[in-house]
Amino acid sequence: MFKGMINLLISGCYAAVITYMVGKWGFFMAYMERGYVAVGGEYFLIPMTYCAAGSAMHYFISALEGLKRGKDCNEKGSGRAARL
Repeated sequence: MFKGMINLLISGCYAAVITYMVGKWGFFMAYMERGYVAVGGEYFLIPMTYCAAGSAMHYFISALEGLKRGKDCNEKGSGRAARL
């Protein structure tokens, strides 16, 4: 259980950092195109980035756990390892 909490914490921190960087980039690019600060589709980019980064990191950690156990990610019964 403690290991699962650590994995979730790592995934969440990774997703937050990636989301922050992509959000800053999105706002900067919108400002460069428009010439003024405005509210628009940049706010849609933030939750989508967080979901994508969190899912990618969760998949990566699950795949590493599966490899550590010596099982392929596609094998049945590989625990929490992601399946394609």
